[in-house]
Amino acid sequence: MLNSDRKIIEALRTGVPIREVVDLLGCGQPNLEKEYVQLLHSKRRGAETERNGFVFFGGFGTGKSHVLEAFSKIAIDANFVVSRATISNNLKLGTPADIIKSLVSNTQTKEHIEDGFERLLADALSDRKDLTSLAEWLQDEVNDGRISSIYLGIANRLPREHYGTEIFELTIDFLRGGSVGGKLKQLLFDRTLTLPPAKTRPAETSAFLTRLFISLGYSGWVVLLDELELIRLLAGHITRGRSYAELANWMGYDEQRPTQGLTVIGCMTAGYVRERIDWSNSGPSEELTIPPRMDVSSAAMLLADAAKHGMELLQFWDEDEDLQLNPPTIVDLNRIQAILIDTYESAYGMKVTPVPTKNLNIDPMRVHIRRWIVSWDLERQGRHADLQENRVTQTFFVEDENDDDNSDYIY
Repeated sequence: MLNSDRKIIEALRTGVPIREVVDLLGCGQPNLEKEYVQLLHSKRRGAETERNGFVFFGGFGTGKSHVLEAFSKIAIDANFVVSRATISNNLKLGTPADIIKSLVSNTQTKEHIEDGFERLLADALSDRKDLTSLAEWLQDEVNDGRISSIYLGIANRLPREHYGTEIFELTIDFLRGGSVGGKLKQLLFDRTLTLPPAKTRPAETSAFLTRLFISLGYSGWVVLLDELELIRLLAGHITRGRSYAELANWMGYDEQRPTQGLTVIGCMTAGYVRERIDWSNSGPSEELTIPPRMDVSSAAMLLADAAKHGMELLQFWDEDEDLQLNPPTIVDLNRIQAILIDTYESAYGMKVTPVPTKNLNIDPMRVHIRRWIVSWDLERQGRHADLQENRVTQTFFVEDENDDDNSDYIY
């Protein structure tokens, strides 16, 4: 218990969302949680939904990543497979192949935490799960030209494989985006199997994975996209446009993406839509500038339409009050501080003093929690300090505007 309590305090001190903190404090956003649970219920029943999910908004330090962690727990407890990708300079939303690789590498179920996808598939094969329904669905998709037949070949062969075989390892590598399709075809003894083109491969893989998880007895696939506001770091209108297009595609704009069984939730810093998409301090809004710069060929025209749809979705969600994180009330803060006092005292074996609440309507949740922990740290060391805090104003201004090339959408 001591180690667990210290792990929680350290996670809160550094602002890293972990499952133990969610177990201790809960989601903290009841309205948003209710909407999410209703969506999961619809997906579990196989119902068609207007969109695959939504994006919610909150200011810096308000707990967006904590809410995503809570959503992950809720979905896992409801028997969903959960995968998560955090957008950054190194992981761009507009590079779907990299997103798929990250999602497959960061997959969890209730029984599979580390190396979740590899382990859940290994256990399914060990339990001799029946993949007949998956193969039948894939056959229809192949006949209609919506998916490449290599996925059907995988589904037909997997029931005869087990963890550690060459085909098992190559299948994992292929679904992560590895260039092993040719060798996989050889081992499947069917050179007529078709491989997906680079442009459609991420969409085809996401469709395959969603249906695979359902066939293995899971309720569906939940995809969580963290820190979507980092789209702003991408240089060039077209690069950012590809990210907006990909968001639209994950939400169901691309007909190759599944709708049944797939749930997609993202979070974004409040103010992004207003400052970047609606209006930009550095010039015209991205809604007006990005689509025309992308729309220079028939192939790019479809991408420009998807980018426009992605921005319109963000505008729609940004106006929905139910998708905005609510600031903590004094009752919330008192309840959470009391819980954390118990946790801190258990972790360090000493009594600490409650910290008076400051700046109730100004400071985000993260600032309150860090203030408490730093105060208790000082008290534990027999010291006292009047903490001084510097306020930072977040901006979404991007200084460079050198456009990138407008080549076809290559993954």
